[in-house]
Amino acid sequence: MIRELVELGKAALAGDAAEVLEALVAPIEKVGKPPKGHQRLLAIFDLAATPPSLHVSTEVLDGERARRYLWLGNPRANDPKVRVTTNRLDYLLGQTFYAFLQDEEAPVEIAERLRRVFPALFWTDTGVSGGDRKYAHLLDAKRLGLVDETDWNALLAQSPKDRAARLAELLLNHFNLPKKGVLFTLAIDGEPLALTPQYRRYLLQKIVGEAFEEAERGRCHACGKEAQVTGNFKHFQLKFFINDKVNFAYGLNEQSWPKSYGLCQRCYEYALVGERYLIGHFQTRLLQSETLIVPTLGPESIDRAELDELSELLLATTRELERVEALPRLLNRLGESNDLPQINLLFLERSQSATKIKEVVPEVEPSWILRLLRTLGEVNQRTRELFGPPPWGDRGEWLGGVVALLYLLPLEVRQKRPEVGPALRALKSLLIQEPQVESSWVRGFLTVLRFLHHQNPGIYASKGCPDGCPDVEVAVSQMAAWLLFLKLAGLLEEVAMEENRPTNHTHAEALHALGLGDEKAALYLLGVLLARVASEQYKRSKSKPVLEKVGYQGMPLEKVRRFAVELFDKLGEYRRLDTDSEATFATAMELLTAKEESWGLTDEENAFYILLGYGLETRRIINFGAAKKKGEEA
Repeated sequence: MIRELVELGKAALAGDAAEVLEALVAPIEKVGKPPKGHQRLLAIFDLAATPPSLHVSTEVLDGERARRYLWLGNPRANDPKVRVTTNRLDYLLGQTFYAFLQDEEAPVEIAERLRRVFPALFWTDTGVSGGDRKYAHLLDAKRLGLVDETDWNALLAQSPKDRAARLAELLLNHFNLPKKGVLFTLAIDGEPLALTPQYRRYLLQKIVGEAFEEAERGRCHACGKEAQVTGNFKHFQLKFFINDKVNFAYGLNEQSWPKSYGLCQRCYEYALVGERYLIGHFQTRLLQSETLIVPTLGPESIDRAELDELSELLLATTRELERVEALPRLLNRLGESNDLPQINLLFLERSQSATKIKEVVPEVEPSWILRLLRTLGEVNQRTRELFGPPPWGDRGEWLGGVVALLYLLPLEVRQKRPEVGPALRALKSLLIQEPQVESSWVRGFLTVLRFLHHQNPGIYASKGCPDGCPDVEVAVSQMAAWLLFLKLAGLLEEVAMEENRPTNHTHAEALHALGLGDEKAALYLLGVLLARVASEQYKRSKSKPVLEKVGYQGMPLEKVRRFAVELFDKLGEYRRLDTDSEATFATAMELLTAKEESWGLTDEENAFYILLGYGLETRRIINFGAAKKKGEEA
């Protein structure tokens, strides 16, 4: 992973070592969203001691201005606030001055400029001590005529930590600046500090130089050269190794990290740049999770333009896993190219202070993703023929992509969002081509069907659907489509199946298309009969009490037999014991009896395949009724 970042950084810099800081510039979106109808602004806060004054000028903020004024984001929470370009005005009103003047490594030229205005324009609280000393100094807005005495006294009555934030609010109102979407930069006597070469060198020292203050001689993990190497990765947004929290890792040898993964200074700079480029150009969302696509670049060098094109292609390829609507356009764009590099997928979890990796999918071949996408297309074509169009529209698909995992798995809900960990692990198993066990999938499916049947909002599938809780027949059809997808992709562990049933049976085509052996076929046919009884019940009472006879936690074979007898009685009761139903029941019981001694399905599979037959027959009844009504209206 670290080597991949180094290679990305090399390509992003295109060999221009002088552009490291510019390559680390944060996107202007990180400044904040401006009010509706407004643009993001750059506000230059220019302080002068003679006469004492604060002048504010604004420009429209764009990427070029962010680069010029070195908007690198804000310092980490506990780091000194020594960046003069920030979206936190409160830092510039006190903490930045304190941090610079306390830093012995601060450039003399910058320190002298700050001292020119510091005594004249700042108020000092002599009563603070300890950790609050960084809040002791505050721009004297009263002396500058920017706030009245009442507001100033009310401000000083607050705790030292809160004063700068309150003063920032007052100054934004005074200068008619929006509360969000503004990037601030500090100037002294008309010269922005961010534009000085001294500040540039100082910033590079803070980001890179300090990481090498305790460097030791070793072999660079990336380039393999003997050099001074560091394992201090605290300036990285992705937390490979959290240097300041090693005590949380019991038994960890802190010295092993730099020895194994330490970087020389040049590779460290490349890695920083590569990480920033990765986050800016290879980030997408899969299964409601922030996702980074990390390409493994080959030994041959590529330039920045080629890297930009590569990021577009890999993003498009990976995004189609989520939703496959644009697949034909993507395949046309890729042509017959097999040149896309191997990728790693990182699923992220963000907190206020760090970005942590919650799941990694290593060494994924884009060609395998394209095969999965083509398989999804084939499955959708087959299932549309079998089940008819899905209820969410003629242009929809039964499997719109791996987003279906959010509704196929029994995911818990927290703060109105699904706990996506199981879905991410399921996706990982697909992408690394891990063999899938059908009974494991069916166990989760049956849990989902139980929640849907009882309309229990305890999982995301029954609570998070935009159109409300789906019917069992819709959900089980989608589950059948997913199992067919796994089978056609070659991922489902094959079990030897015997097919001794009559090939001219009414449901022979569906059974063959779904790849159901005799055991599953017997259960499926019982489900078909269940649908016919349920349909008659619904006509009479708008309910389907017969569905309560299905064991949604599993059905032993003996219970299946009792269920079949009760079902036969219900067919007679509701006048659905016609020739086809009799033949269907006879075939189901024949297959059931023939396989009884060697039954290989789990209790959960028994219940699921009954519900599968119910679902598909219910879809057939609904589609037939809709077509009949449409014909009558015509």
